Amino acid sequence: MTEKFKSKALEANLAETRYTDIKLKPDYQSFINLSKKYFGINKRANDCIIEYQHPFSNKKFVSEELRKIILTDYWFYIELSSSKNAFKVPLELLTNLLLDEKTDEIHVMIIRTLLEFIEKLSKEEKDHSKLMDLCFASIILGLNKNPLSFIRASKYFNRYLKDIVKVEKYTPQILKTNKEIYKITLEYWGKTSNIENWLDKQDKVITTKKKIITEALGKPWFSSLKTQLTGITTWNELITVIPDYDDIATKFSDSVSLFDPFIEKFYYSFYLLNLDGMVSHRERIIWNLNTMLQHTVEEINENDLISFIDNIFGFCQQLRKEHTSSVLDIILTLGKKIIDIDKTADHTLTHHVEKQIINFGFETPGIVYVNEDWQLSVNNSHIKNISVWLELIEYSQMEMESLLSVLIVNLQLGGIFLSDTDLFQREITKILNSNIAPFYKRVKQLTRIFPVYFNEIGAEGEIRKVTTSMDEISHRKDKLVHFLRKQVHTESNNTLIGLTKKIFIFWHGGNLEEIRHMLPKNVYDDIDMKSEYYAPINKMVNEMCKLSSMKPDDLLALGYAQFDLILSQVSKKNDRDIERLRDMNMLYAYLKEKYSFETVDISCVLSKYSYIKETDITKFKRALDKDDFGTSLKLIYKFMNSLKEIIFNEEPSQGWENIYHKRHIAIGIPSMYGTYREQKFEALGLTFRLENIATRLMEKVVEKINLSYISAKTLTDIYDILEFFREGLELDGITSQSFNSNLLMLKYSLRSQSLSFDQYINIFQFLAEDVKRTIIKYFLKSYEIPLRIVIPQLFDRNDKLNNEAKVNLVNKVSEKFYRDVIAEAFLMQPLDNFIAKILDSLRAMADNIKPSMIKEVMSYNSDLVIARLGGANPQVDNQVFLGSKAYHLKVLRIAGFPIPPGFVLTTEVFRKHKAIFEHPELRDEMYELIRDRLHRIEVVSKKEFGNPKNPLLLSVRSGTAISMPGAMDTILNVGMNDEITERLSKKPKFAWSAWDSYRRLLQSWGMAFGMSRDDFDDIMEIHKVKFNVDHKTNFSPDNMKEIAYAYKATLHENNIEFEENVFNQLIISTNFVFESWSSERAKAYREHLEIADDWGTAVIIQEMIFGNMHDKSGTGVIFTQDPTKEMQGVSLYGDYTFRSQGEDIVAGLVKPSPVGKNQPSAMGNNDSLEELCPAIYKRLNEMAIEMTENLGYGPQEVEFTFESDNPDDLYILQIRNQDMASRESINIFKSSIDTMELVGRGIGVGGGAMNGRIAFDQEDISNLREKYKKDKIILVRPDTVPDDIGMIFETDGLLTGKGGATSHAAVTAVRLGKTSVVNCTSLIVDEEEKRCELNDVTFNSGDKISIDGHLGNVYKGNYPIETRQEYSEFKF
Repeated sequence: MTEKFKSKALEANLAETRYTDIKLKPDYQSFINLSKKYFGINKRANDCIIEYQHPFSNKKFVSEELRKIILTDYWFYIELSSSKNAFKVPLELLTNLLLDEKTDEIHVMIIRTLLEFIEKLSKEEKDHSKLMDLCFASIILGLNKNPLSFIRASKYFNRYLKDIVKVEKYTPQILKTNKEIYKITLEYWGKTSNIENWLDKQDKVITTKKKIITEALGKPWFSSLKTQLTGITTWNELITVIPDYDDIATKFSDSVSLFDPFIEKFYYSFYLLNLDGMVSHRERIIWNLNTMLQHTVEEINENDLISFIDNIFGFCQQLRKEHTSSVLDIILTLGKKIIDIDKTADHTLTHHVEKQIINFGFETPGIVYVNEDWQLSVNNSHIKNISVWLELIEYSQMEMESLLSVLIVNLQLGGIFLSDTDLFQREITKILNSNIAPFYKRVKQLTRIFPVYFNEIGAEGEIRKVTTSMDEISHRKDKLVHFLRKQVHTESNNTLIGLTKKIFIFWHGGNLEEIRHMLPKNVYDDIDMKSEYYAPINKMVNEMCKLSSMKPDDLLALGYAQFDLILSQVSKKNDRDIERLRDMNMLYAYLKEKYSFETVDISCVLSKYSYIKETDITKFKRALDKDDFGTSLKLIYKFMNSLKEIIFNEEPSQGWENIYHKRHIAIGIPSMYGTYREQKFEALGLTFRLENIATRLMEKVVEKINLSYISAKTLTDIYDILEFFREGLELDGITSQSFNSNLLMLKYSLRSQSLSFDQYINIFQFLAEDVKRTIIKYFLKSYEIPLRIVIPQLFDRNDKLNNEAKVNLVNKVSEKFYRDVIAEAFLMQPLDNFIAKILDSLRAMADNIKPSMIKEVMSYNSDLVIARLGGANPQVDNQVFLGSKAYHLKVLRIAGFPIPPGFVLTTEVFRKHKAIFEHPELRDEMYELIRDRLHRIEVVSKKEFGNPKNPLLLSVRSGTAISMPGAMDTILNVGMNDEITERLSKKPKFAWSAWDSYRRLLQSWGMAFGMSRDDFDDIMEIHKVKFNVDHKTNFSPDNMKEIAYAYKATLHENNIEFEENVFNQLIISTNFVFESWSSERAKAYREHLEIADDWGTAVIIQEMIFGNMHDKSGTGVIFTQDPTKEMQGVSLYGDYTFRSQGEDIVAGLVKPSPVGKNQPSAMGNNDSLEELCPAIYKRLNEMAIEMTENLGYGPQEVEFTFESDNPDDLYILQIRNQDMASRESINIFKSSIDTMELVGRGIGVGGGAMNGRIAFDQEDISNLREKYKKDKIILVRPDTVPDDIGMIFETDGLLTGKGGATSHAAVTAVRLGKTSVVNCTSLIVDEEEKRCELNDVTFNSGDKISIDGHLGNVYKGNYPIETRQEYSEFKF
């Protein structure tokens, strides 16, 4: 392609690498000003002069620019009136470079420039002899200073002075100078060639007569030339008789014809390659050598080829040290030729050459270091050795399989060094275009080692931008950072990752010795640890490590957002070093992405390739964002399969490259910029990146599964994960029929529940064995022999170890090699570790758990034990698992109703309670699940469980599949202790409510341990007397605090320890609720309603809502349809109270107020919720309509609480179906009311007229049943607490002093068909004396009393009753 490569980085190169404060000499500035009207000429002059004065001046760049000024811009300067003065500055600079610069290459360029300039001047009509004289003077000075450069440039004297020498004025000077150069040339060649000495050393090899050779090339020839040179007097005679530098090199090269046998030509060619003067002829020598080698192989008898091959390798071994590169060329030629002619059935010759190549050894990169010129020093033959071996492997169509294995071993153990300038991407393309299919796994192992999977060659884009930024911000005065920048911009290679990391670690620890070997001496010496470029950043990095509790290398590896977050927390920082640290973090990420398979944004990478569908990339990104690992892996495998098809395409793929070479400004290092594109190469690189992502995803998938125990659910998850492993390995070319067969065995075992625990252990033992066999087949067997050869070559080069020591060395290094190879292999190590963990867990269960418990654990499913209220979970979203209360709360929360955030411990926890809490791993897993869900509540509520500064408090409630109101325990305000309560009470609005909430928790705690409600009521009554208050809401905050501590003291007196650790407190509270399923009242409830014991209960844990916060907060219960009216639709009826919590109303602990202003109890009192909090009432009405008309609910009983009269602070705590059963008949009193003794009024909540005898407790009930078998019994209680539900079941009617129609006890009584009157405010009950008073009328146990459950009236004595028929309910 002809598209021109454009590099913004390269265009910015000059500007980036100069100081802005360089001051020019006046005459230099004057020279620049000469061309100010000509932009191009002026820019060249300006750039050249500024670069010349740069402290790190690139002399080659300056020389090239001066050449352009003098020759290209010659037309401009020669026309100036003061042309002599115009050329004076560039000539001065050239002379200075000629005298100061040590590089022969630059000298030769300067000499050539001066000679060309002289030739141009000589052709001008005007006399420019003074300028020419200046040039000749420079040449003479240079010749005296650096004569070697002049002999290399001798041909230019002949070329450019051939006409000037005819000018009489210059003839003597030119002839004299040239004779001097020729003289030096002859001396140089005679001294450096020394053919006689070489012939003496090769006495046993060279049979050609020495005299012939020495007369042609030795001292006799050079002496003759020197003698002739002395007598030469003319220019023509000089250039005709005496050979110049290049002529002599040509003569030496052509003299190979003096040698007859191939072996002599072979040795002579290597002799020539060793001569400095033959540098420009080396390619031609090698070409000739290889040509001779090929012809010789063709001429040799087949039976003699083995010994010939051995001889060639013997010669190569002798010449290796001094001619490594050339020897590698010969090995390549020999290897390819043998492959061509090998017609043996088993490729005997090819394998023999392969064996010799392996035994010959490999060129490692050696010690890589940076020299004083800031250039990396590395074994130059290393990359060539790789290329030669790869070419032979490809050329043999993978017949040299062992060489492939040996190359992998050498690169893994000896290291690899590739620079961007090597453009090794081409080699990958060649490999992939060869026959790789049968050896795909090993080819991948090899190609994965090469750090070359990028398209952008050189420091382009973000890498250049970030390194420039971090250097420029310190004005390039931080020599260490400036050095890093230059290395990144010029010596682009994978070692930069290590250099960047080491510099960051140095910023932390200040250990200069750690980086000494990586730096040139001038950089190392310039580092000042007290300077502004080290001391502040050292403190910042140290503080960052302390803040994050991380080592510096781990800190550097963090993602940008995490790194920046920690950086923002540093106390002492400055803008410059903040930017430098950010840049270093980003540079490290970019370098890892370029040279390793780390990927900052894989979706962005995928989008660059047209053969990956955009829709699939979008799905993949969405799956990653959602942590949907299964979908992510399926898509990765889909991508990898497509990439594999590209890689295996039999059609050779052509690479496209657009490369620009440049010597880097300021330090003269070769740079390369550009792009390399080729489909197979890109597909392989993308495959490696996807494998990296897939491996991490698989690790996350495995991390998510709890292998501390194994259940049936775990086995299903394990099978799914193993399927992912199998599919991934097959994509990588690894198959095992045995593994697949055993995996199928696991699959079908899951369909049957009949397999024993021991059988599962066997299945995983089989799978573990399959993995071991696979590792041996694909990763160990191929390298066994190569390791025995390569390890001594690398680590015992001089063969000093005895046999035993050598064996130990091989074993030790081999073990590390195998570990590394397996670790780098796609999915193998994670699979091996995964199966090993499964087996460990199964064996631990077999050793430590009873068989009966194993059965329980195996049937346990952690997916069924916990559920969020705010998210769908089809597995458990039903009343069986969530219970009726939680199920409907979840429906409402998802529908947008204000439900406090929370979660549910399902009935599965109840059923598996013993297994969970007796098995440590199950218990710990349960605790982690609870902590996770707690964290979600914390995020939503913006509070923190256990944090005194901003505590999250919780309610812990029961939830059964069949509603059992009041039958089980509720624990409110969980998460409080002394410290938290004290801190909370200091917050606005919480001074009283904090202590009220705390004493409620303490009371619930004590009652859960068996204390009675009376124990706490007594304390409350004592304090009412003490502080002269009639109601608890009148206590001051300090009063309430005293009461709370009195509650706590009574716990201590009863040997009950209150748990201060809030998480343990929560766990114990949930256990209270679970255990309350087995309480006497819960059992009685189930017995009377014929509810099976097996249902169990769920536990609902929600954020606590403070209905007791202040005078406008409260709690209540409504019926959405007024039970006292025969009308359909929403008509709110219920009770509420201010400054109370959720259980107060339903437990019947308070005297409630009516919700609606038209309720009978509201008449004339103006205390209804509708009147006092109209916005709350309105919102309740709206929710009731939404529930019954839009969500499909029938009339509902709704528990609610509110923290203020703002409807946004209103929350629903529970809903249940309202009992709307029609009555077919009703009992009424026959007597008129005037003839009956009315002693009190309350709220009638069920039934009609009833005569009966008074009972105060269970003892009374039992005695009266025995004594008055035909009489009904009416239970009289001060309030309707849940504790009384058992007695309600045993009696016929209920009369209470407190509690509303919506209390649990009242609702239960109604559902059981009991006649009930509640909230009879004139009723005073003395439980100890077993008597009560109603408006000064005293009643004792067994006295007759009558109640009207319709009107709410209470009468002394019994009266005649009649039954009135009502419309019956239609049933079918």
